[in-house]
Amino acid sequence: MHEDKEIVLMHTIALEKTGELDAAHAAYQELLREGLFPAEVYFGLGNIARKQENHEEAVAAYSRAIQERPEFPQAYFLLARSLAALDDTAGACRALHQAAAQNFKPALRLRDKWCATSGGD
Repeated sequence: MHEDKEIVLMHTIALEKTGELDAAHAAYQELLREGLFPAEVYFGLGNIARKQENHEEAVAAYSRAIQERPEFPQAYFLLARSLAALDDTAGACRALHQAAAQNFKPALRLRDKWCATSGGD
């Protein structure tokens, strides 16, 4: 039964990646109602919000994904990008530091670029 739900999650991620955001959002909400894969679901909801340039909602979703799974460097990285879009450089740098601490290479590069020159440390 759990394998079937993993297939649903993979299908939902594919919907998101192909730009079918409304269908992906509905599928993520259904997975949440069932209590399945909360970190991945909140991450996906954050991605949808970020793609729609709703960075406040993205920040909330990525933060919840991190709450569900603290070792989630991709969520920290995209949280940083949404925080930066909201002009929260200090928050973005904190999130990049968390992702970099988990050896997420894109975060290492972006942290060195943004945080060394911005004073957001």
